[in-house]
Amino acid sequence: MKNLPNIITAFRLILVPVFSYYLCKEEFFIAFLVFAIAAWSDVLDGYLARKYKAVTNFGKICDPLADKALQLSALIILFLIGKLRIIFVIIILLKELTLILGGILLYKKKLIVPAQWYGKFASLLLNSAIAATILFPLGEIAVDIIISISVAVTLFALLMYIKNYINIYRESKVKTESQLKQ
Repeated sequence: MKNLPNIITAFRLILVPVFSYYLCKEEFFIAFLVFAIAAWSDVLDGYLARKYKAVTNFGKICDPLADKALQLSALIILFLIGKLRIIFVIIILLKELTLILGGILLYKKKLIVPAQWYGKFASLLLNSAIAATILFPLGEIAVDIIISISVAVTLFALLMYIKNYINIYRESKVKTESQLKQ
């Protein structure tokens, strides 16, 4: 049971190119089904990892990688097939790059910022907006509205994570300085 969350994460990584293929072919219903399975498998593997205390380094790295690969491939392909404006892709891509860079900086100092409710909520909202854009023949205005809402929540989550990054960094700096004085 301890490896099951990692197997589910690996399965989700495998689903990204499958999903991308069907979305590129504009087979929207199949693409939606694959997207939904991949998105819900994230919830399942997280639940199982916590329940069975099966949190691993593989999961810590590959779980968010699978989530972002799924979301970013969806956004890029939706732009390429004309269902989404490029600005939304750019904003989400910049947000992810910012979090990755911040995470790397903190990781080098042996610090980790755990996932928070606002990040999970933003991801859920973005997945829902992507799924709706794939599944339903929404007009440009409707897509702009639902994606804009999810992007706004995503930017809020980014600001909250930046605040957490700064606080964790400051706390570690204070601890280091106090240890040096002793």
